[in-house]
Amino acid sequence: MREALIRRDLVAILRAHRYAPTPFASGSDFLDAARFISPGTAVLDMDLPDMTGLTVLQELLFKRRDIPVVMTSARADIRAAVQTIKRGADDFLEQPVNEADLLATIENSQSLLKNRIIVQKEKMESESILGKLSSREMDVLKELALYGDNSRAASNLNLSVRSVETYRCRIMRKCGAAKFFDVVTMYQRVFA
Repeated sequence: MREALIRRDLVAILRAHRYAPTPFASGSDFLDAARFISPGTAVLDMDLPDMTGLTVLQELLFKRRDIPVVMTSARADIRAAVQTIKRGADDFLEQPVNEADLLATIENSQSLLKNRIIVQKEKMESESILGKLSSREMDVLKELALYGDNSRAASNLNLSVRSVETYRCRIMRKCGAAKFFDVVTMYQRVFA
């Protein structure tokens, strides 16, 4: 009940200031919709009914990079706020949320949004390109991205160095890359 009242109040404040919030009753509802919602700032409670806000934050950061996150909590201390920021939140507000602080924080997060939209687009393009690779090619790419050494990749995957070199050429061709570094960059965009 308390969560619903807080959510209602936040939505009313944001709508009064010409924002178009989309409220969610649980972390799982938000994560289910995360693939489809437009880029924007998420105001996320640490204490959700079905999971922790930190769990939602971690899953969101894996799926989307174009949604700045402002965490809130009624029971947080400085240590919890610092941990939240270290785990990827962009800001932290204590509940009850002050209207002026909320609006200023959301306005500040808008400056992050443009760059993050570009980052998310690059991630999605890289996912699409890497989706052309076989599972074995992805294994080779992972090893080469981690260690950068054909011999070590060959040893770790029980392949010959020549086989790794062949996979490397095939991966570059499938990804349309002139340099293997470009493929590693795609890999890092998706898995970093």
